Amino acid sequence: IRWDAGKQTLISRSNKSMIAVLDASPEHETADLKEFVTHMRSSISDLNVGGGEYVGMLGSNTILVDSVEESSTTVTKIDLIVLPMALAVLMYVVQSWRMIVIPLFNVATTLLSSFAMMYGLTKYTAKAPSFVPSVMEAMVIALSIDYSLFLLTRYRFEVLHNGRRGTKAVREAIFFAGEVVFMSGLTLVSCFLGMTGFPTQTVYMVGVGCSLCLTMALIINLTMTPALLLAFPSFFTTFQFLPFCTKKEGPGVVTSDDQNNDVGDVDYILADNDNDEGRVEDANNGMPRPGSGLSVNDKAPDGDGIGDEADDED
Repeated sequence: IRWDAGKQTLISRSNKSMIAVLDASPEHETADLKEFVTHMRSSISDLNVGGGEYVGMLGSNTILVDSVEESSTTVTKIDLIVLPMALAVLMYVVQSWRMIVIPLFNVATTLLSSFAMMYGLTKYTAKAPSFVPSVMEAMVIALSIDYSLFLLTRYRFEVLHNGRRGTKAVREAIFFAGEVVFMSGLTLVSCFLGMTGFPTQTVYMVGVGCSLCLTMALIINLTMTPALLLAFPSFFTTFQFLPFCTKKEGPGVVTSDDQNNDVGDVDYILADNDNDEGRVEDANNGMPRPGSGLSVNDKAPDGDGIGDEADDED
């Protein structure tokens, strides 16, 4: 191209401004484009342009690089501000700091699996906008905390109020609260899958990313939460709002009131003999348990099988 022809295109009529067009191949990765934009901006800053003149770099490549950096900043803010606030709300409702371990594990597992699948999709299909990871992370944190709130609240109710432990408590929590979690997740996944019908690539990839992370959040919360509760039953059945400074609650917790009521270490035995069904006596001194309806002369079998029939005949 002759300079005269290029001059008419690149330099303004007043000869006070100039524009240069640099095209980048779409096959380049975002990291390569970031390195190129950083190098160009560094070269421009070395020109020491003054006197009201301006030399800068614009275009889609620079917008892409800036948006990626802004997304990284947004993700950091989410991790530092939003996640602790959500966990604080969960701990207040469930009244146990131990339960925080479960949603943290679920969030980490969901993000790892979702981002890995999304990377594979974008590697061989269309590229996702730079803000999609931020949206995916926000959705995963919100729904993982929400689903944990439903499941763990029901689990606490079953343990403390209904007296269930282990498999029974987990089964009841999944049966009642799990249905709500499943229907909520299924509704959200269906809504975001509807976004994949838009012809715009940006909207399409947002729908794919959100529906993918929501599906993984639903699966992991409904499987990992009961697995952790069953793997560490004694740890999660002890409820304590704050460690070392608040009272513990749970079926295996012995309080000072319980110790005062058990003066003398009295053990009661329920007779298994058919003729003496319902007999309850004090194992320490052979006296009937108060309120059992037995008199002092009534005896319960000693349980060793020797002389019990003779006692019945007498």
